[in-house]
Amino acid sequence: MLPRSTTTALVALLLLGVHKCVAFVVHHRQPKSTSAASTSLVRANLFPKKEREPSIALTDEQDQALRDVAKDFDVLYGPRWFEDAEAWDKARSQYGVLAGYSDEELRTAFIRQGPRLVDVLTETPLGPFVLVNLIAYFTGFSWCNTPWHAEGACIGR
Repeated sequence: MLPRSTTTALVALLLLGVHKCVAFVVHHRQPKSTSAASTSLVRANLFPKKEREPSIALTDEQDQALRDVAKDFDVLYGPRWFEDAEAWDKARSQYGVLAGYSDEELRTAFIRQGPRLVDVLTETPLGPFVLVNLIAYFTGFSWCNTPWHAEGACIGR
């Protein structure tokens, strides 16, 4: 069992890691333009989930297609790809399920689309951080069992 101070430190590090990962995801999903339209879309992300739902109802297949477009086009067109009409034209031609929507509808749906838990765990540092800590917790690992520990840190030994 870990001492209370060590547990508190680990919880603080976990919360800091979660905060940094969420900040990373939010930073990369919001447009940086100061136009009135994009400002209102950024504000839409700050409201509760009920008010953040996409303006168009996407099926699971369309939602996945929009996520695939985001992954592919971020590399091809850069981080501001969603403001480019050419990118949306190419997205509609590559993914037929998106063909019935306008640029603005797809852009709004993309910006209001929140990250999935599996994406946060696999595409940010949070996943490996949680995995290493779970392994350490369930195997009973303690820094006190290593030759590099500080004697004062190992309370109860």
